Amino acid sequence: MHRTERQIEDYLSDYPYLISPEFEEVERQVRLEKDQIADLVYKDDQRIVVIELKKDRANKRDVEQIVGYCKYYQGGPRKVSGILVARSIIESARTLLDKENTKNPFHMEFKAIGSDIPRDITVCEECGRARGVEEDCKTLGCN
Repeated sequence: MHRTERQIEDYLSDYPYLISPEFEEVERQVRLEKDQIADLVYKDDQRIVVIELKKDRANKRDVEQIVGYCKYYQGGPRKVSGILVARSIIESARTLLDKENTKNPFHMEFKAIGSDIPRDITVCEECGRARGVEEDCKTLGCN
């Protein structure tokens, strides 16, 4: 099943720990500048993580977009990083992402829907946590 970008945003904002286990809550559609809106942003006392979602393959323009978002937050007291989420990433975009990581003070990474982040989820009736349909809820800490 191919989800729309909005559907991906919906389930990742409801269950942000699917992106990273320590993410408990994220902000949606965060306006950075008048024409820039980040899909999701995680903030805690130590860091800011900008999350950009793409429904298909991530390309070089998508990498440039998340670089711009990370630069927006750069310079404050918190560590800044970015996560680009898509079904896959084209090789030239992966190369650009690696290059940008060597020349910027922030770190960015790519996470693939389907391998790094579950494509299809189910919600445990006992604990209310989402998981990939292929995962056993008991291994995720449900009693």
